[in-house]
Amino acid sequence: MAMKETVGSLRAYFVLAGTVSVALHVFSLNVLAQEESLDSIGVFISVIGLGLGVALLYLAIRLKHLLVASPQQIKGVLITGAVIIAVSLLLQLLGDIQPASFVRAIIGWLITWYLYVNTTRLSKEAQSAPAAQNNESQDVSAD
Repeated sequence: MAMKETVGSLRAYFVLAGTVSVALHVFSLNVLAQEESLDSIGVFISVIGLGLGVALLYLAIRLKHLLVASPQQIKGVLITGAVIIAVSLLLQLLGDIQPASFVRAIIGWLITWYLYVNTTRLSKEAQSAPAAQNNESQDVSAD
């Protein structure tokens, strides 16, 4: 039997993904600054990744509300994240590609897919729950 994610456990994944993204990109910016090699591609990738990490943390904070009110906002950030991973990999292909770049991209896409699938399922459940409650209350009042 497969385990289903709850809002709380999905929130934990968003916090983890956001925190790791922020930490990695802050570290990357620090390394670039210390090496005084603030090339535009490296800085661009790090700043965009930092922004995505902050967006994931925002989604974690507002997840329960957004699942009902605006699931497309969550999905939009996740799709944007997948595109950013692809663009980052392509930019790295133009420079010195390292095998770790492919591994990071694959892991990033798998996490994004996992979050997307579970966000879709939980948003459908969250939106159908109030409708089911309204039907039950109407059935009781009709008796």
